[in-house]
Amino acid sequence: MTYDAIVRLSESVHSWNSWRVEHPAVPIDLSRVNLSEKDLSGADLRHVDLRGAVLRGTVLRGSLLGSARLSGADLSGATIDLADLSLADARGAYFIYSTARQANMRRINLNGANMTGADMQGANLESAILLETVLVDSNLCGARGLEQCDQPGPSIVDYRTLFVPRDFPLRFFVPAVCRMSS
Repeated sequence: MTYDAIVRLSESVHSWNSWRVEHPAVPIDLSRVNLSEKDLSGADLRHVDLRGAVLRGTVLRGSLLGSARLSGADLSGATIDLADLSLADARGAYFIYSTARQANMRRINLNGANMTGADMQGANLESAILLETVLVDSNLCGARGLEQCDQPGPSIVDYRTLFVPRDFPLRFFVPAVCRMSS
């Protein structure tokens, strides 16, 4: 199935999406597959196993990645603007210098994810799970839901991430563990 899925995805996004509509229950395993530098804009990748996949420089603008398994995936330099990543499992994923402007990242699991240099302007991070997440030189201007992020422990946030958005919610800096004890 993996080979067929890669061939179909390589043909065209339209062909892929049509096939997905006809075969919604077929499990798709693209784990550890190299999809670097491809334009997968608008691709329906919901529930696809992309664990450890290499998506460096891939264009995923407007793609559906809801409930996708992205653990350990390398999305460095990827364009994920306007994409739906709600409920995705992105533990340990690399989003280094990726853009996720206006992306729906509600309830995404970003435990251990590296978001260094990521541009998440206007992204919805409501109930995103952040634990040991690296937010260094990240752009969170206009990001929504920061005060509702689920933070069961510390993450790394540097001054460059904090410097740009003037209205950073104070609640973001207090992990859930500390809020429960007060």
